[in-house]
Amino acid sequence: MVLKQKTTQSVPLQPAQANLPENNSVTSPAAVPVPDQSAAATSPKGPTTSQASGTAAPPVGGLVVYDKGKVIFQTPPQTPADSANASTNQPITVPSKVADRYLVQRVEPEYPEAAREQHIQGPVVLEALVSKDGAVEKLNTISGDPQLAAAATDAVRQWRFKPFLRNGSPEEFQTQITVSFRLP
Repeated sequence: MVLKQKTTQSVPLQPAQANLPENNSVTSPAAVPVPDQSAAATSPKGPTTSQASGTAAPPVGGLVVYDKGKVIFQTPPQTPADSANASTNQPITVPSKVADRYLVQRVEPEYPEAAREQHIQGPVVLEALVSKDGAVEKLNTISGDPQLAAAATDAVRQWRFKPFLRNGSPEEFQTQITVSFRLP
């Protein structure tokens, strides 16, 4: 008995080819060319030069998308100055339990007499913006009875916090504060 060895020829698959060759054999994929990244991208401040080769080096960070070895989309790398500007636009949101640890002066609210007579009680939830020096800069009522909310707002405006430090510098922050009113 004579055995014949079946041989297949390696045919590179093109993206449009989804069918197998007629003999139903699977071929190995062709090698995908890797784009030369030494001159593919430049930084926003101009190309950087590799000391060893003298060619332009790609920027560190950012995003570069290639199609068939060519750059089709590129975002510049984010510099530390960009991230610092992004962080100063929005105050840091601090959980209420963390903010409690920074509280150095708390003023208790006075129970409004009209609310006491009407037996109104319950929590008031406020959103507070605390400045870099620890003063309550802005308050918004999230929930609670309007009479109780006015008393809670008057008290919380007088609260003082230790400055919240981020990377060694004070930052403004926002947090939620819950003030509970209970009748005896």
